Amino acid sequence: MKRNFSEELDKNDVNYYELVNVASQSARMVNDQLRSENRDIKQKVTTEALSKVLDGRVVVIKDDDN
Repeated sequence: MKRNFSEELDKNDVNYYELVNVASQSARMVNDQLRSENRDIKQKVTTEALSKVLDGRVVVIKDDDN
């Protein structure tokens, strides 16, 4: 079953700019890991990264300006 990310984003109060930034970094990490292990996944790397971010499997650490 395909996951509908737009419905999930509408339900949550999300900063879209932060989501794109975190998802892109996560996609890079997933892609690097797949290349180093020389394996493939069934779905696209960006889909896997968005799933990780929305499921809370990616931890975001923000720098505090103070």
